[in-house]
Amino acid sequence: MQGAGCERMLAQVLPYYSEWFDVDLVLLENRITYALPPNLNVVSLDTPLQGYRGMLKAIRSLRKHFAKHYYDAIISYLDLYNVAVAASLLFKRGRPVHVACEHTTDREYFHYSRMPASRQALLKRALRFAYARADRVIAVSENLRVS
Repeated sequence: MQGAGCERMLAQVLPYYSEWFDVDLVLLENRITYALPPNLNVVSLDTPLQGYRGMLKAIRSLRKHFAKHYYDAIISYLDLYNVAVAASLLFKRGRPVHVACEHTTDREYFHYSRMPASRQALLKRALRFAYARADRVIAVSENLRVS
């Protein structure tokens, strides 16, 4: 919850979510720079999402958290976090509805990226995996929707 536009947007919609629903904001890292609603339950898993090992640790932390806490729905934001949530819900009994919101990875992102081609291919495959398993995918622009 720091830095970019997606986090700012989430901070703006959280008061509306928490007004109507019991909301847990589950963060992989406890870095918050935006004001949050006072009735919001913030859960930090202290698992930075950095590199392949970080992704595996994040998936494991999310699986443990989701095993202990029941949710009717999970809304995830941003590419790798969407992948981590989708993977953590794999094979879960009584799986909650998963809504994945995409804000960043479109064709231009990959076209202009300095990321090695092999890593781009892996990220594209991981995103296809996540979005195929999500119950709903929300793209914040037409450009993202057709990517």
